[in-house]
Amino acid sequence: MFKTITLFIICVLLSVSAFAGGGSANGKITRLHFWQGHNGLLFSHESKVNPDSCSRTDQYILRKSHPYFDEIYSLMLAAHFSKEPITLYFSECYEGFPSLVHIYSVK
Repeated sequence: MFKTITLFIICVLLSVSAFAGGGSANGKITRLHFWQGHNGLLFSHESKVNPDSCSRTDQYILRKSHPYFDEIYSLMLAAHFSKEPITLYFSECYEGFPSLVHIYSVK
């Protein structure tokens, strides 16, 4: 029984470290735009983070293929035009930019 519990704990710890990449940023969106040649929404944010050492650090990207692209884009537009801060979570690089995977707003 002790070996089983120990093995379970080791597996959990190893799986957590496998997803250790990525990072978050809190602040206001400063620019939103679509640019020909990129497959998603490019945007700038007050916070400059690059948790996965992507080659581009001047902007971020929301992949058009993200399953919640429309919902995230709507939330980003609302936050941008109301000048409210939002928290973004990035994971991996896409087309050289940090890729947005999660977003939330707290008021």
